[in-house]
Amino acid sequence: MNSHGGPGDIVGGASDCGCGGCGPHSGPPTPADVYNPPGLSALRYRAGTHGQFMASMRERIASRPALAALRTREPDDPAIALLDCWAVVADILTFYTERHAQEGFVATAGEQESLVLLGRLVGHRPRPALGAGGHLAYTLDPGARSTVPAGTQARSVPSPGQLPQTFETAEDLDADAQWNTLAVRLTAPPPLSPYSSRDGGPEPVTFTGAALNLRAGDRILVLFAAGQTPQVRTVADVTPDFTLGRTTVTFLREAPPDLPARAHSALSSAERAAPRRAAVEPLRAALEEARDLLTPETDPDDLYEALAQADRLVAEGIAFLPEVRDGVLARWADREVARAVRAVRAALVAVAADRRRSLPDIEYLRELARSLVCPASHEDRSAGDEECDRATALVATAAVLPALRRTPARLPASGREVGTSLGALWDPRSDAVPGLLAAADPRLAGSIHRAWATQRIAAPRQTSGIQVLRIKGRPLAGPRTGDGSETENIYLEGAHDGVLPGMHVVTEQARDDGSSPQVFVVEVVTTAQVRLPVPTPEDAPPITVPVTRITVDGAWYEDHDGRVPYESITVRTGGDPLVLAEQPVTEDVAGSRIELAQVHAGLRPGRRLIVSGERTDIPGTTGVTAAEPVMLAAVRQSLGADGPGESVRTTLLLAAPLAYTYRRDTVVIHGNVVPATQGETRTEVLGSGDAARARQSFPLRQVSASAPLTHLPAATADGAEPALTVRVDQVRWHLSEDLSLLGPQDHGHRLTERPGTASVAFGDGIHGSRLPTGLENVTATYRTGAGAGGNLPAGRITQLAGRPPGVNAVTNPLPSTGGTDADGPEDIRAGVPLRCRALDRLVSVQDYADFARARPGIGRATAARLFDGRRELVHLTVAGVDDAPIDVSDPLLSGLTTALAAYGDPHLPVTVDVRERVVLVLSAGLRVLPDHTFDTVETAVRAALLRTLGFAARDLARPAHLSEVLATAQAVPGVDHLDVDVFAGIPATGDPLALVRLPASLREAADAVDARPARALRTFHTVGQDATGSDDTLTSIALAHGLSVAELVALNPTLRAVGLRQGRRLTVFSGIRPAQLAVFAPDLPETLILRRIP
Repeated sequence: MNSHGGPGDIVGGASDCGCGGCGPHSGPPTPADVYNPPGLSALRYRAGTHGQFMASMRERIASRPALAALRTREPDDPAIALLDCWAVVADILTFYTERHAQEGFVATAGEQESLVLLGRLVGHRPRPALGAGGHLAYTLDPGARSTVPAGTQARSVPSPGQLPQTFETAEDLDADAQWNTLAVRLTAPPPLSPYSSRDGGPEPVTFTGAALNLRAGDRILVLFAAGQTPQVRTVADVTPDFTLGRTTVTFLREAPPDLPARAHSALSSAERAAPRRAAVEPLRAALEEARDLLTPETDPDDLYEALAQADRLVAEGIAFLPEVRDGVLARWADREVARAVRAVRAALVAVAADRRRSLPDIEYLRELARSLVCPASHEDRSAGDEECDRATALVATAAVLPALRRTPARLPASGREVGTSLGALWDPRSDAVPGLLAAADPRLAGSIHRAWATQRIAAPRQTSGIQVLRIKGRPLAGPRTGDGSETENIYLEGAHDGVLPGMHVVTEQARDDGSSPQVFVVEVVTTAQVRLPVPTPEDAPPITVPVTRITVDGAWYEDHDGRVPYESITVRTGGDPLVLAEQPVTEDVAGSRIELAQVHAGLRPGRRLIVSGERTDIPGTTGVTAAEPVMLAAVRQSLGADGPGESVRTTLLLAAPLAYTYRRDTVVIHGNVVPATQGETRTEVLGSGDAARARQSFPLRQVSASAPLTHLPAATADGAEPALTVRVDQVRWHLSEDLSLLGPQDHGHRLTERPGTASVAFGDGIHGSRLPTGLENVTATYRTGAGAGGNLPAGRITQLAGRPPGVNAVTNPLPSTGGTDADGPEDIRAGVPLRCRALDRLVSVQDYADFARARPGIGRATAARLFDGRRELVHLTVAGVDDAPIDVSDPLLSGLTTALAAYGDPHLPVTVDVRERVVLVLSAGLRVLPDHTFDTVETAVRAALLRTLGFAARDLARPAHLSEVLATAQAVPGVDHLDVDVFAGIPATGDPLALVRLPASLREAADAVDARPARALRTFHTVGQDATGSDDTLTSIALAHGLSVAELVALNPTLRAVGLRQGRRLTVFSGIRPAQLAVFAPDLPETLILRRIP
């Protein structure tokens, strides 16, 4: 028999009773030992499981003498069933005890509320959802003028499966119907003048009407003021525009233009006018060299190459000019140099078109692309070889990359920050000056600009009339009177009723001496019979014909001893009048000055506008549209500079030059523009204050999971501020981070946010004032709606939620950006330790990274102390939440930079840059286990790799190892093995040539793909010969490295001329490269290839 013993005693001896409690054993399995090594993602905290508890109780039955007779262990026995019930109870209790223990640690908590409460112990608050921001442009009814108040709402048109987003204006907007779209100047007075050169010919002329029945060869008579010689022009081309109701006529030039000679003349003029300054010398020398290439002795067969070289030299020379220029230098650059550039480019384009060749940059890049993929011999790189041309499209992007990468200038935060000088503000042309007249005499208010719009200040047009000469004929020899009057009579065969006194007659002689047509005025018109000078038989009557005799105001014919027969003279008359229209202005819209089509009153410095249109600054490319916000620095009302026929127009001076150049007839300027942010304003009564109650709390009832409380970016330690105003008895109570910091008389409240809810709490009379007693005296005004859903493309916000007087439409010409979702559990888990590190003060370099990482909108951050070649600084690399793109002009970066300066070392500069992504590339064979389908397993492996090596699981400067790929794939059920062929990384690069060489680097499986930290870097290019065998130039080096020539010159301040010495090293990059992030890119499925292994 077993001896009696205490609980848990070991019972010795052997038994064959089958109860399981006899024989040697090591003791009951419960309570189980609990040991948790560091770094676990889940704790083991259970004293046992159902099976363990059941085994322990069954084992202990035999150790109790009173139960010795209980030998059955069958589960249907009531005693054993009772033990099973208690095992279930213990299992449930220990399960939830372990769950509860998990929630007590940041690393293991699974509930967001637990993480929030744990973070609150160290002062951490989850980052809220940020509202997106953008600009709204309003359209008013014709003639309307209105003020759009701050808070006016507009909603987006949602995509399928999405909700509409509400945006509200951030400030009041004074809107006017005439500012809906400010039309740029599209026309100018006609270029015809008495001083126009017939050889050079005027620019194309536009006439009113689209059905003028003009044809090539028609003669146009241009009349000027009395005493000025009329001009006769020959129509070369006619282009009717039935949409606009006008016709554009190009005149024939008597001598074809010598464009290369004009380019030579313009280059010579610019070179002679160059200021004598050291900064100008590189450009002056380039102009001189370009001029010498275009001499009259230049071989016509070499003209294209000469023009291409001249164009390159001038462009490279301009890159040496300083950005800040005084009046003399600016006038020379804007006039003489610009004229030379246009002349050379016009000649180059004409010669290239005549010889069916591309422009030089494109030809160079095409040849360079072929040289990179084809053998060195030129014969093997023919233009028709598809194999040689496979990289041409990619390499050709080098010509457009600098323009495509250009970003608009960052605008001042408000119009008050525009630094308009007093001199510019009270310039006689300033639109502020008429306000002084109106202030002195209120009757003038609103009338001055209307008077300007119609007042004719400039001299009238110089043309007094324009006619197309419809009647054409050859004169007949009339009777000789002997008194010389026959030279004033013109005989035209037939009756011409359309010829009347006062009209004009033009005679043209087919002579080689370059004489011009003669113009006469008709004095008398009669009909007569004229005998033809044809021999007839003696008995036959003479042959006579009816003629129209036109008597003109001068001798129209001189015989010159019979050397000018009548047959060589053409007479034209019967003019139909033509009406001149304004001529199109073809110059691009660029720079910081925009001339409008008419006078606009009321535009003030600091006003926001949005300029959009088709870009013309992308070489060899059309159809690329863009838009950019601008701010007015000054508004001028002045007379145009094109001479007679001009009128007063409004000119806009911008606070910063336009980032792009636009084709003029596509430009749209939105004038009724106001900044707006995501969120919908709510006003509600929270409840009634009770002075007898401490720490009263009220929920914000209209906050929900789909409409969280709106927070907006701010230059504070938290990086955001809630759009919430609480008032008690109409007095505002301010938000406090912690009520314990308040005194008894401080009117403050605390905001508590949880997923889908928010509430405000007040003090207890010791820490923060209690609420005064009152009926519904606690109110709140707040906004709801935020998150990434507010990041909308242009043109999506088009629904007016409220309609201010006169407003009929709204849109967002630019995308809205900056919206981010609130922190999820993993974000909170990563953010709680950061609060304990930085504590809103930046001492160590790591503090900068922790501070940035804790701000809304920032998903990753790392900092390093580096030397950039001039100074020591802290370089901060950041990545957006979920690796969302961050533009360098994004307010998120500007707010972060401001906060870093405020909370960090004021003597230590800080720069912020966006991460450089290294895209992981994997090509592997996948074999699945029997009874598994390849498609299902392949999808699971792909998802696992994107999860393990995606943004959520990676840090900046953390390399990606091949072992991680293999371990992740092998952990997926159904995977037999993975055979990796290629594992590599593709750094983000702006060099198309590097991408051409990319296939050569994707041939093996690397053990690891490096992700480098931020580092100072300087890259050089040694001047020599490029892959095409041509000598390097500034242009070719810039194209090869994705730079503009100006950027290349700025990187090499010791350059003194456009010519390059062989063997010289040029800097093509100098600065700090941001930290890299090595991840798989879900948006590039071609980088993750899994093929089936049978």
